[in-house]
Amino acid sequence: MIHRPCSPLIFPAAPDVRSLDELESNISPEVQGHESETEDQRQNRDRKNKKRQGRLHQARQCKEAWTKFEFDLAEYEKKKAEHEDEDRHAIGRGRTR
Repeated sequence: MIHRPCSPLIFPAAPDVRSLDELESNISPEVQGHESETEDQRQNRDRKNKKRQGRLHQARQCKEAWTKFEFDLAEYEKKKAEHEDEDRHAIGRGRTR
């Protein structure tokens, strides 16, 4: 019987994302300025909008990380099942001979 070396199965690492992270849908849209706003009001609005954009970006990254993890986990489970099936077939063939 020829034993094929198989690559070791490596369990995918879960992303370092907290469950408290915000979802994109929970972040309000940017606030638009008005004609009579002062320079301080404009700077505060711009600062808030930049923070909001950062939270949106982080929320997207977290979602992408979890999506990738779920895909990698599904691939891992599929390969694990294939390896187990190959082992079962190899053991079954060894017993019949």
